[in-house]
Amino acid sequence: DSINRLISSCHVLQDLAFTECSVANASGLNIQSPSLKRLVLDFDVVEYRDFNYVVVINAPNLVYFQYTDAVAEGYALSNMKSLEKADISIYRFDSSDCETSATHLIQGICTVRSLSLTIDEVIFQTCRLPIFHNLIEFEYRGLGFNGRETWLVEFLRCAPNLKTLTLNFLDFERTRWKALSIEVPSCLSFHLKEIEFSCFDTYD
Repeated sequence: DSINRLISSCHVLQDLAFTECSVANASGLNIQSPSLKRLVLDFDVVEYRDFNYVVVINAPNLVYFQYTDAVAEGYALSNMKSLEKADISIYRFDSSDCETSATHLIQGICTVRSLSLTIDEVIFQTCRLPIFHNLIEFEYRGLGFNGRETWLVEFLRCAPNLKTLTLNFLDFERTRWKALSIEVPSCLSFHLKEIEFSCFDTYD
């Protein structure tokens, strides 16, 4: 509560960063700041930790948002229409159902223009994607699991105006890819101008 009060008392705050921090012993993190433009929440991702907290963000002038953590119990992101770039890395460690929480987080940033995303297999299988009407740049930083090509196609369907696509496979792990007999996402046919592959490997 003291941190939340401190943030709300800074009426001209523009840059706020939590680096290698933990809010596991708190009921939630509540960030209310009409002046905030840049927010970094880089929490310690530790498996044996309590994730029963809620992240609340109301920052109508936010331009940049970085979030690294395991999926929390809940998210409430409002007034994010000014958001231009988001860097999201989320993981699942506990046994609870993270589908709703992860979906709320992704839906909260759906107006973003540039997105870098790292998710693990469980979240990719359950998270419901919104439509990213404004998204023109997308970087997928992939963890190795079979079937991610299906998820990527589904994501591209939700980004109809995408112009730049970066596929960065962080784990260097060979993953089986398969051809998909489905309709080509419209962004590939009408808008996509640049594709970059990094650390790509496969096998027969």
